[in-house]
This record gives sequence, C-alpha cells and structure tokens, in this order.
Amino acid sequence: MDSLSPVLRSIRLRSQIYFRKDFPSPWGFDMAANEVSQFHLVARGRCFFKVDGAEVIHQVNAGDAILLPHGQAHWLASEATAPRLPGTAAFSSGSVEDLPPGEDSTTLICGHFELDRGLDHPLIESLPQWILVPASERRQATWLETSTTLLIDEMGSGEPGSEALVNRLAEGLFILLLRAFILRNRGKEGYFAALADRRLSRALGAIHDSPGDSWSLPTLASLSGMSRSSFADRFSRLVGMPPMKYLGQWRLQRARELLRDTELPLSAIAGDVGFASEGAFGRAFKRHFRINPGALRRQGAMPHPETRATS
Repeated sequence: MDSLSPVLRSIRLRSQIYFRKDFPSPWGFDMAANEVSQFHLVARGRCFFKVDGAEVIHQVNAGDAILLPHGQAHWLASEATAPRLPGTAAFSSGSVEDLPPGEDSTTLICGHFELDRGLDHPLIESLPQWILVPASERRQATWLETSTTLLIDEMGSGEPGSEALVNRLAEGLFILLLRAFILRNRGKEGYFAALADRRLSRALGAIHDSPGDSWSLPTLASLSGMSRSSFADRFSRLVGMPPMKYLGQWRLQRARELLRDTELPLSAIAGDVGFASEGAFGRAFKRHFRINPGALRRQGAMPHPETRATS
C-alpha cells in the first residue's frame, strides 16, 4: 500500500527548470529566500554549497542533487572563498552554453518546485531545510540514477517535446529525492520515519486511500500488526498527533481537494470523506478552515495556512 502518493497528489507539485548552464571558475552566486522549493543538480564538475544560518559548507560533486523544500537562502560557488553575485545577476550574465566547458568549469541544472502551501499536513511541516543526495547514494538506487541521467541528457537537446519532458522528469526527481530521504530516515523520528516504518505505513496508506471508511483505533492497530496502545503511542510520536486526529484532518484535506478539483455536490463529498451528514461536514470544515465549503467553492480559491483555524 502506497502511503505517500495520495499526499503528493494533494500538494499539486509543479516544476520549472531555469537553465542548464556552464560556469567557468571562479564563480559564485547567492540565492535569496523564496516561496518555492529550489533545486540544483550538478551535471559536471563540482562546487560548494551552504544554507544561510548553517555552519557546514558542503562540497557537491557531479551527479549530486540539492533540494531546498522551503526555499531557504543559500549560496553555491566554485570555491568557498570565491566572490559571489546575486543569483539573478549570475543567471542573466553572458551565456556560455554553446562553448565547450573548461577543465575547471561546473555545469548546473537549476529550477524550482511549486507546492500547495495551503496543505495542512505533517509532510510539508516535516520537510528539512535542505536535502542533499550524493551521486554515491544515487548509484545504489538505479531509479534515481536513470532519472537524473535522462534529465541531464534532455536539457538543451532541442528534441520535440523536450521542455515538457524535462519538467515532468524534474517532478519525478522531486519524488525520488523524497523517497531517498524517507529511506534514509528508517529507524529515526518524525513523519518521514513513519512513512518508512513498514507497520505504520500500512495504517497511513489505508487512511490516505480510503478516508471515508469507518476506521477506528483498533482496526488501524490491527492493520499495522500492533497492539492498540503500542500503535497509538508510536503513531503519535512519529506523526506528531494521535491516529484519529490525523484521520480527521486528512478527511478535511481530501474534502478540500474534491472541492477544488470536482463538481461533486457537498453531500457526496461529505459521504466520500466519512461524514454522516452534510451538516456535520460543513461544521467541521468551517471550524478547521474558517470558511464554509460552499463559500470556498464559490470563491474558486483554496485557504492558505494563515486563514486556517488553529487546531
């Protein structure tokens, strides 16, 4: 049972590639904080990378991928001491894409991912400041190695459909980087550790796939192969809330998605996500999002985190 895909559908992932560009040494640029999730893929050479506020400077080598889920300010440079330009100036400087890369140059593929920040879910909240997946780790996972290689090859190929293909590959790369991060967090704490937990992921997958079913603490514990108390304790510790509260919030998030993407009547949406009546659904939805579901649909917009009620 896939516990991650329904959440990924809810965040409405979209990607945009800025460029594939060769930077002759010395070079460096500062990236300001941004609302989107930025990423960098080193196609050739190597460089150094640091997130603002962090102490460690990382060397990033050919094939390494960097993801900044929350768009933190950061810098990349040929050397840690190299002078740096603002990112916009570096990106718009004279292009050298058509020149053969020099021995000391670095080729970068840079872009960003857009997420639905209005999604009230532990996955968004649990994303770290940055994720670095080194090439050595990619070689242990053929799926990530192949995806990255194909993305690098397609950039600038000029073949029919290459731009659309590159954007779809980039979205796949985001998911693969998250998967690598999840696998890396097996046995640790937090929501990603819950996704990597073979027992808890069964319960999460069941909730995500069938929120309208009559789930109870005993049935979810049984599905996970755990006692009720052990399941409740472990779920609450890793996910950050009790199982039944998570179920209730996911039902509302799923309803929000159905309001956004379908024309189903409110009564049908209420039943699909597990509410006994349209009235009970409307009250719970307004309590959580501070707006009636019908009013939200008429607005044609989704509530953002600052409009949500604290719950």
